Amino acid sequence: MPKLTNRLIDTLKPDEKRQLFMWDNELRGFGVRMLPSGSAAYFLHYRNEEKLALVCKGGDPIEQRRAERNAPTVSEICDWYLEAAIGWTTPPYSVFDSEI
Repeated sequence: MPKLTNRLIDTLKPDEKRQLFMWDNELRGFGVRMLPSGSAAYFLHYRNEEKLALVCKGGDPIEQRRAERNAPTVSEICDWYLEAAIGWTTPPYSVFDSEI
């Protein structure tokens, strides 16, 4: 299916007997429904309700997924911590060294 544009939707002709559905090829789950009366309604079909709520609030679940994928791993954080700790010295005494 082609990308849904206003021009394309204006050229759609309703079927007198059934609804007509057209899907966008760029935005997954986005489409338009043409009723036999000629009125059109946009819709978004999403399987995950949390992601749909995020989209309704203006969020981008794909961008969120990319950010999570690019987040540092525990191993990378440990490596960073050990590199940052080079040159640190431990105190010359400990709580356990003091006499009671």
